[in-house]
Amino acid sequence: MRKTYYQFAGLKYNPAIIQEISKLKIQGCRLFLKSFDTPRELFLSSLESLAGDKTKSLERELHEIRNKKLVDKRYRFEDNYVNWSNWRQFNAIETNHKYRKNVFDCFIEKTELIRPVIEKRFNKIRYIYEYEGGMNPLHGYLESEGVSYNKLKEFVEGLANATSKLFNERLVTLSNKIFDRNPEYYDDFYYFRNRVFKDISDEFANVNPISTVIKTLRI
Repeated sequence: MRKTYYQFAGLKYNPAIIQEISKLKIQGCRLFLKSFDTPRELFLSSLESLAGDKTKSLERELHEIRNKKLVDKRYRFEDNYVNWSNWRQFNAIETNHKYRKNVFDCFIEKTELIRPVIEKRFNKIRYIYEYEGGMNPLHGYLESEGVSYNKLKEFVEGLANATSKLFNERLVTLSNKIFDRNPEYYDDFYYFRNRVFKDISDEFANVNPISTVIKTLRI
């Protein structure tokens, strides 16, 4: 988990270690799936893990494309050009709306670069679920969560219908308070989150997050 975190946080990581761990997990999952179909929680967990680890190379390929090809060289974040991995941090601190819009538009134009890899990975995951478990990924999710497709659809649609009006109203109000204008498509969650708490952020500037978490856990 730590190596995977390093990978997606844009830190240095060793892909060989991740691949070796994936091989070990694949062996264990296949051994269980060939021998047992109960308990169902473990069966579904093994199936999910197998699908994830069998497509680890495609996940890594996707990550590399995001870092090296989905890049806007007009802007930098710390010592790197803005890419798919660090644009959230860039958006969180960049106050120039035009720059954020430019990066957003640049990435949208380049999404075609990652579409084939995502499609290939999803197709492989679907095949693994069908071949090893006799189901598709959605059925596996529904069974593990103990909910039917219709109930899930009803819940999601009901949640959207109940909150969309209030969400849009609050979004417009908040945007006008912060930016003195209505929200734009490039005003993402990360930028809003940091601007909303900007008034109190100075109070936490000298707080050590690690020691604070340790203290909280001890309490």
